Amino acid sequence: MSLLTWEFQEGDYDDDRDSSLGEDEDFADAFPKCEVIGTDISPTQPSWVPGNLRFEMDDFNLTPWTFAPGTFDFVHMRYLCGAVLDWDAVYAEAFRAVRPGTGWVEALEPALRIRSDDGTVCEGDGSALAAWGPLFEEGARRYGNGSGVPGSADSGPSRPMNIVEDGTLERAFRRAGFVDVATQTLKCPLTPKSDDPHLSEVGLYAQSTMEEGMEGFLLYLFTQGLGWTHEQVILYLSRVRKELRDRRKSPYALVQVIYGRRPEDS
Repeated sequence: MSLLTWEFQEGDYDDDRDSSLGEDEDFADAFPKCEVIGTDISPTQPSWVPGNLRFEMDDFNLTPWTFAPGTFDFVHMRYLCGAVLDWDAVYAEAFRAVRPGTGWVEALEPALRIRSDDGTVCEGDGSALAAWGPLFEEGARRYGNGSGVPGSADSGPSRPMNIVEDGTLERAFRRAGFVDVATQTLKCPLTPKSDDPHLSEVGLYAQSTMEEGMEGFLLYLFTQGLGWTHEQVILYLSRVRKELRDRRKSPYALVQVIYGRRPEDS
C-alpha cells in the first residue's frame, strides 16, 4: 500500500509507500513495511530517519504531480494555508494520486482567527490576539495583487488565508470527486490554561510553537503585504507574547480536518 503526505498517518499498512513530512519518522517507525516519502519545497529535512523513510524536494503547486496516477493508498496534507495557489488543482492532483476505490486523502488546516469562549479574546476588542487573523487576511489580500508594492490594495488574495472560515477545503474536496467526505473541526488551545491535562499539554506546545515561530511565519507577509516595518512587526509580536502569557486569557484557534475516498469508478 502507499501513503503520500505534503506539509509546510493513519492506518495499518503491510507493504506501503508513504510520502509525508513532520511526523513521517513516527509513521515509518510504527509501520516498518511502509515506504515513507516526505516532500517539501526546500531541503530542510533530518538525515537520521528510519530506513523506510526518504525525502523528496517537490512543489505541490506544480501540476501534474510527479507521482503516477493511483500510486498511493493515503495522501496527508497539512498547514498549507498561504502557500496554495489553487486549492481545487491541489486536491484534484491528490485525487489522481490515490488508488481508485481504496485511496484516501486527508487534509488538516488551521483557522487563523483567534477566539475564546469566555470573552477574554473577542473580535474587534483591540487585542493583538484578536487582530491576528484579520491582519493575515488583509496582508494576503493586499499582497495578492502581484504588483510588488507593499501595502497596496486589491480585490482578492491569490493565496487566501481564511480557508477554514469560508469552507474552501470541503468545497475543493467535493469538486475533486471524493466520496465519503467527512470533516471535523477541533479547538486547539494556545495556552496551557485548562483543567484537562491533555488540553493543557496541547496548549503548552501550541504556545511554545507560536512564540518561537511566529516572526518567521508572518514577517514576510506583514512587511510585503501590509507594508509594515520590521520594527512594527517586532512590536506587534511583543504584544502577542504578552497576551499569550496572560493567564486571564483563554485563546484558542480552530483546526479543521477533512478526509475523503476516491471512488472505484473514477
